[in-house]
Amino acid sequence: MDLVYLACAIIWYERSMTEEKRYWYNVKTGEVEEGPKSMAIDRIGPFATREEAANALATYEERNRAWDEEDEEDDDW
Repeated sequence: MDLVYLACAIIWYERSMTEEKRYWYNVKTGEVEEGPKSMAIDRIGPFATREEAANALATYEERNRAWDEEDEEDDDW
């Protein structure tokens, strides 16, 4: 029960810290959330627009690929 209480407190804190609309991508459901509605472990973000959140997995995949390429270049030392 403490975990549920903590999760609610985290969501309340995140909502209270900004008046701007923010969007998250829920990796468990595959849906975009307006504001943090699910547990933090199940979502990535925040994003400024719904479209950015909807493309979150592609964005993360692209960033990971770029970081992997940088790591390969660093290994050439």
